[in-house]
Amino acid sequence: VIDTLDTLWIMGLENEFLEGVAWVEQELDFAQPVSVSFFETVIRSLGGLLAAYELSNFKHPVLLEKAHDLAHRLSWAFNTTMGVPYGSINLVSHTGQNPTWTQRSSILSEIGSIQLEFTFLSFLTQDHFFAKRANAVYDLLDRLPKRYPGLCPIYVNPSTGQFTSNHITFGALGDSYYEYLLKLWVLTGKETEQYLRMFKEAMQGMAETLIQRSTPSGLAYVAE
Repeated sequence: VIDTLDTLWIMGLENEFLEGVAWVEQELDFAQPVSVSFFETVIRSLGGLLAAYELSNFKHPVLLEKAHDLAHRLSWAFNTTMGVPYGSINLVSHTGQNPTWTQRSSILSEIGSIQLEFTFLSFLTQDHFFAKRANAVYDLLDRLPKRYPGLCPIYVNPSTGQFTSNHITFGALGDSYYEYLLKLWVLTGKETEQYLRMFKEAMQGMAETLIQRSTPSGLAYVAE
């Protein structure tokens, strides 16, 4: 329901949209003792609520109220030594963890693709806590030494704040981090030059390091 509200509004299905809002108000309760994917819940549930609230001209405050509650529960994922969020978080106990298949490291595309939602929530609520926690991850990634300028490996240890892999990709596990850099620069009024610089450095690094030509056809592709 949550992730379709904005689509219902865009399609002009106002009655169905209002049914969805009523469900959010009457049935939706995030106080559930379950562990959820931090990244997926941010982009689909938190993002869905915020998008529906904005598109419907801010007329349904319950959407923002639920978003604020959810963000508070999700923000416990940042409770690591270096502020790098865990991959999953329990919405009641606030305990977080990373999967064993990443050797307990956090994933670049996840920790780098939650900044838009938290920043927009801070703008709407004037509670800057959310933007500070999310955007501090970009500050950390910006400071870390890199083998190739602008290009980040896909795994980061949340305790040390260091990369734990040399694997660089614009595919799965890396992709949306680079996308969000440019989008956050736009969202912040094109005033935070850090995000634009990081994006440009990444694009230059990709062009100089990852662009390859196939044999024998000579077609360009982005390697890993």
